[in-house]
Amino acid sequence: MNKNYYILPLVLVLGLLLAACNSDTSNPVTTATTGSLYVASVPTGAQIWVDGVNTSKVTPDSVTGVSAGSHSLTLKLNAYFDTTSSQTVVAGLPTPIAIQLTGWTGGNRVYYDTLRVWESGGTGANQPSGIILSSGLASSVVSGNHNLVDIYYSTNGGLVLATAFSNVNTRSTSFNVPAGTSSTNLFDRAASPAYVAGPNWLTQISDQTTNYFYLYDNDGHYSKMIITDRSATGVSPKWLKVKWFYSSVAGNGNF
Repeated sequence: MNKNYYILPLVLVLGLLLAACNSDTSNPVTTATTGSLYVASVPTGAQIWVDGVNTSKVTPDSVTGVSAGSHSLTLKLNAYFDTTSSQTVVAGLPTPIAIQLTGWTGGNRVYYDTLRVWESGGTGANQPSGIILSSGLASSVVSGNHNLVDIYYSTNGGLVLATAFSNVNTRSTSFNVPAGTSSTNLFDRAASPAYVAGPNWLTQISDQTTNYFYLYDNDGHYSKMIITDRSATGVSPKWLKVKWFYSSVAGNGNF
């Protein structure tokens, strides 16, 4: 028998094996282009925003599929200042982040939320016009704690928030209204300008003021206040709602 008949099948088998070895059937190597952020905070439960977009996640949690590079991370939690930082994401890797949030009340700051006062004319005993800045309370301007009132919603000479005049008590408070549309965010951490008697510090402001404003009271304490709501046209008596920060340290205008 011709030996070539035995060799030929072996050659065919070897050829098939060599072809199989030279054929790369594995997946091609891919380079990762995204990474992730693992975000923790104290306290927990803060909304996680990346590049101005709410991820619908809260701390602690991971945000995946974030493109490599620099990103803006913002944490939002009620009763705490928004905290924004720049974070660098590395492709294929998690980026761990731990952030301590700063509360609205803390240090020298005391935060008072949504107090309503009525104009001083034509109101009853249950419709106080005065505001005591240090305690966050409303008060009558003619009885009770009227000697502690710092400002009140006055009907005299037009509807204004005014310093407490001698017909209420002997306390005096001055107002400073910063210019610019950026001055509507009470939580922007901007500090009060130093009090200097003069045209920048007023004895009253309009009840239509939309910017926040600073106050310097009779005891040398600063506050930062904004009008959040007001009565509709034609409603009598008129009312306002305000919220504010009070600095518990005299002379400290940082908020």
